[in-house]
Amino acid sequence: MSSLVEGSLPEAKSAGRRRYDPRCLQQWQCLKATGGPMRHLLARDLIRQQLWEFLLEELPVFTATSSVCLSKDGRQAIRVEKPDCPLHWMHRMMAPEAPLVALRMRPVQHYGVTENWAELVVETVCGDRCTSILLGVCPACPDLSSGPPAGRGYFVSLAEIPDCISGVPYCTTSARFTQGTRIAALITGDGSLQLLRDGMVIGTEQHLFSKEALKNSDFHLICDLTFDVSGVSVGTRPPGQPGILQQSLRWFRRFVKQIPQCNSRARK
Repeated sequence: MSSLVEGSLPEAKSAGRRRYDPRCLQQWQCLKATGGPMRHLLARDLIRQQLWEFLLEELPVFTATSSVCLSKDGRQAIRVEKPDCPLHWMHRMMAPEAPLVALRMRPVQHYGVTENWAELVVETVCGDRCTSILLGVCPACPDLSSGPPAGRGYFVSLAEIPDCISGVPYCTTSARFTQGTRIAALITGDGSLQLLRDGMVIGTEQHLFSKEALKNSDFHLICDLTFDVSGVSVGTRPPGQPGILQQSLRWFRRFVKQIPQCNSRARK
């Protein structure tokens, strides 16, 4: 902002007049005019929730078995053994430990209803033509380091994780997963489980979780990196309709483009 024309603000008040530089008033009017769309953008639930998460919540990270290598502060995971080559079925039977990773599902608000969301980004594929990926959902954080209750000390599959639900919904896709493909799981307010690929729903299991489970569970998404997808990272995109996100970005671009115009008007 420009300075006062005659003295400081206390002196102007004592003299009984408030005379400001006209250019200062023009800048303030332009700021209010451009701030209208920005305030409208920030008032949206999706944008406000994103800002809240970025400022206050901890970044989600993976927990994994010892057969998985974690990098980038726990936000990227890759299978230790032959991540670029398919594992032979005999190797799968003889492997001492399955390459499993777990990611906490974030609670999100959708039209006033709490849902649970987690997203993975494919980083590495090995060319396995049998199965792309195997996912599961656990109502609590699994202890992947201790193994099943039987006392073996390691897990050989998702089925051994206590209370883990895997294999549903069963999905088939017309195209293989590639690097950058986004795979997400969403537990809706009615307890249904949805799987999404690049924002599109590819499978739904209706009413999989009860209302009691939705209130008391700390859901985690479990991923088995034994198959085609051998490396993943934590996705940061929130759930929502792509049209809403695109409209919000358009509002933001308009706000940024208006700033030079406001400065040029203020100089005139």
